[in-house]
Amino acid sequence: MIKVLSKEGFHVLATDQIGFGKSTKPVNYQFSFQQMSLNIKSILDSLNINKIILLLHSMC
Repeated sequence: MIKVLSKEGFHVLATDQIGFGKSTKPVNYQFSFQQMSLNIKSILDSLNINKIILLLHSMC
């Protein structure tokens, strides 16, 4: 999907949430959907991105 969207002119940002994929896995980290949302907002804010189209995958 990243290649397809990029070819169509979209700027694609693909992240791993803390504890998932290749990211660090802290022992005492509080996992919650609220915290994951705050993590994404923090990334967007730090990159000064204020308009997005958000695509997610299932947590199942």
